[in-house]
Amino acid sequence: TNVNTTTTMPIICRDAEIIMRNNGNVSFGNGCIVHPKASIIAEDGCNLIFGEYNIIEEHVKINACPKSNSNNVLAPTTIYIGNYNHFKVGCILENTHVENFNIIDMRSEANDCMIESKVIITPLVKLPKRSSIKSSSIVLENKLIIYNNNFKEVEFKKYILDLYQLLSQILPQSHSLHSISV
Repeated sequence: TNVNTTTTMPIICRDAEIIMRNNGNVSFGNGCIVHPKASIIAEDGCNLIFGEYNIIEEHVKINACPKSNSNNVLAPTTIYIGNYNHFKVGCILENTHVENFNIIDMRSEANDCMIESKVIITPLVKLPKRSSIKSSSIVLENKLIIYNNNFKEVEFKKYILDLYQLLSQILPQSHSLHSISV
């Protein structure tokens, strides 16, 4: 992998929606890629903070919106997305924290969840609200969770860096890009 991980700016396609409503804030770490037609939304004072090398494909929606606090009053929240995650076509995450080295597969959904590291959520999974998915889990469509002790972090990181390298060459050829600083 020939990716210089110290100078890789985020690549945000202009056809992606980056919405910051009413003092919401979105920030991207180095090496993030946001495909066209993805929606990244921070509402009403909420923060959505992405770490490094997150790949966000088409029709993915990641949203941070106010949550009810202990007094049943809506309060802004900060949602963290770690490093080296791959969000595949059509997945939806609302107020869901995601740690590192995860795959959230096609058309899967999570609302107000915690996804630890090295998790694979297979296609079409809809996690129950407020789920907590432990590290090294594989979540199948029937919501069966199995432990994956064979996760190879070095190979996964290489996969994400190789994907970044490929997309950083292909996307600018067919899509105009936002100018983003980290």
